[in-house]
Amino acid sequence: MYGLRRLRRGVSESGNSPERRKGGDGQRGMYPVRKMAGIRETVGREYTVKSLVKELMKDQIFYEDSGGGVTLSGGEAMAVDMDYLLAVAKELKRQDVSLTIDTCGYVPYEKFQAILPYVDTFLYDVKVMDPEIHRRYIGADNKLILENLIRLARDGARIYIRIPVIKEVNGNEKNMKETIAFLKEHDIHPPQINLLPYHDTGSGKYPKLDMEYKGTDLHAPEKAEMEEFVRLFQEAGFANTKIGG
Repeated sequence: MYGLRRLRRGVSESGNSPERRKGGDGQRGMYPVRKMAGIRETVGREYTVKSLVKELMKDQIFYEDSGGGVTLSGGEAMAVDMDYLLAVAKELKRQDVSLTIDTCGYVPYEKFQAILPYVDTFLYDVKVMDPEIHRRYIGADNKLILENLIRLARDGARIYIRIPVIKEVNGNEKNMKETIAFLKEHDIHPPQINLLPYHDTGSGKYPKLDMEYKGTDLHAPEKAEMEEFVRLFQEAGFANTKIGG
């Protein structure tokens, strides 16, 4: 577990806070390791289920006052050990704490099926509809991601669609119209759609990891373009579409 954050204004439009970023897997998790100046620095700490829930419940009064809760993000929260994740989710449910999971959707559906009864909201990334463009930039096509989205919606999950928008990749009218058509075809009605303009905030971390940042040629669309994408969704019946979130 790493990047544990308490956000008093909430992590997402669902109002959930604090955010817990999951790292590695296993019952106790794995320490992420960051290489700096020829040495390796351990980042984060291990939590048993009991100790993590105890830490989360320190904000119980805030949850009650704000209507917020806990968001598990990543990395990919759904990719960690499911026994651990389920145990945390069940305990939060028992204590009446709202749980949101931020996911890219690229996991076997059985994992969603297992966790669904304990999750209030999924923040679900839909990056680009064209499978070949998806493969080029993400490293895999989007078949499993879209299939899981369809099944989650049919199983009654509350899903917020989040679209990271990059001008050179998916920031165009064609992709937005294809996304709208997909949602309508499969009768998916998310209570919220967030269009997230691309940013390179994390680029400064790459040198610390001895990695090359390959997004220097990527950009966010202009404000007017983003507003036009919002209009497309809203006119298609997705009224609660907004920039950011």
